[in-house]
Amino acid sequence: MAMTLVGGRECGTCTACCVELTIDQLELRKLAGHVCPHCVVGQGCTIYPTRPLVCRTWFCGWRQLDWIGESLRPDRSDVLICPTQDDLPAGYDPHVGLEVALLSQAGLKAQGLAEMLCHAIRSNIASFLCLPGGPGRGGARMLLNEDLKELAEQGQPATLLRELRKVHLHLLLMGGAYMDQPIVLAQGVPSEGSHAPTPEDGPDR
Repeated sequence: MAMTLVGGRECGTCTACCVELTIDQLELRKLAGHVCPHCVVGQGCTIYPTRPLVCRTWFCGWRQLDWIGESLRPDRSDVLICPTQDDLPAGYDPHVGLEVALLSQAGLKAQGLAEMLCHAIRSNIASFLCLPGGPGRGGARMLLNEDLKELAEQGQPATLLRELRKVHLHLLLMGGAYMDQPIVLAQGVPSEGSHAPTPEDGPDR
C-alpha cells in the first residue's frame, strides 16, 4: 500500500510521537512514555529544522492515510495510529498494518475511531489495539480483525465501538505482564528526558 502525506495536515503542536514512541537510533535514544529531550509538550520540537533523520521520516497514520478522519489527530483524540510492518499475521495485507494506541481511556470515545477500524478491517489491514505501559515499560497489543470483522463488514460502527471496549478491558486484564516489562534499548543508554505526566504527578511541569 503506497503511503503519501495527506494534504493540509501538519503536526503543528502535536507531540504524541515525541512522548509515546521508543526511539532506538544512534542519533536519538528514548524510551516510550518519556518526553524527548528536544520536545516541549504541547508546543513542539525545539530543534525542528535540524531534528534527527528518524524524526524526519516517520509519520503517524493520521498524517499518511486520508481515510483516517480529521478528528483522529493524536493530541486531540488520544489515539496514536502507527503504520507498521512488524509481525503481520499471514492472510492480511503484507505491506502495512495499523497499531492503534490508546493514550488514555478517553481514546475509546474518539470521534471517527470506529469508522476508521471498520474501513481498515474491511480492507484486510491487520489492526492491533495497543495499550502503552508505564514510562520505560513495554505495552500490550491484540489483533482486532477477527473479533470485529462481522461488525465491520456490516457497517455497524456504534456496535463495533461497544465491542472494542470489551476487547480493551480484556487486554487490560490479560496484558499486565507485558505492560510491566522494562524496555531494553539495543543501541545503549537512552537520552535524558522526563516521563510523560500522569494524573498522579499533578499539574504539568
